Amino acid sequence: GKLIETIMAQAMTDDAMELIWKTFAQSSGLERYQCLARYAGRAKSWPEWREKALAHIRNDIAQNKKDVQSKSPWGRAYDHSLIVEIYLWEKNVEAAWSEAQKGGCAESFWLQLARKREAEHPGDAVTIYRRQIEPLLQQKNNHSYEQAVDYLGKICSLMTGMGRETEFNKDLLTLKTQWRHLRNFIKYVECKKWGKVEG
Repeated sequence: GKLIETIMAQAMTDDAMELIWKTFAQSSGLERYQCLARYAGRAKSWPEWREKALAHIRNDIAQNKKDVQSKSPWGRAYDHSLIVEIYLWEKNVEAAWSEAQKGGCAESFWLQLARKREAEHPGDAVTIYRRQIEPLLQQKNNHSYEQAVDYLGKICSLMTGMGRETEFNKDLLTLKTQWRHLRNFIKYVECKKWGKVEG
């Protein structure tokens, strides 16, 4: 009786896994990947399913890159956002960073990576935060100016920590000159306490 029960249970697990895989393969996403991980973990076969899932996503990305000219309404379907998101969920920041560098990802994931890399790789975080400034200023509203100044604050403390205050000081001056016509932005910059840096 025990053997038959074990075989039945295994068959049910295999069927369930096939069904979950089918759902994942039709439309891969973090939630479906997590579901796959949960069930495969119970079946003690996650390493194999994980490899299969990542290979499937990479294949999708490659396919989307080919099709992008003809039919990608989202514009992001072909970057590496999903793999970056998965690695972040798995707390594998180095792999997520490497994937983002290799194939690009949505800005929200770049920002998550910046926050996670601030302590050990401040230079990487500075590069990502710097990239946020101009698009925010182009939006020409007070909320965006405040956000831009917040990012400048992060950049300032990271660069100060790296002994690059002088460089930050120059960058800030250039930015103020370039965007001097945005009076409210300049006001926000002037109100900000820049630590040792004078703006």
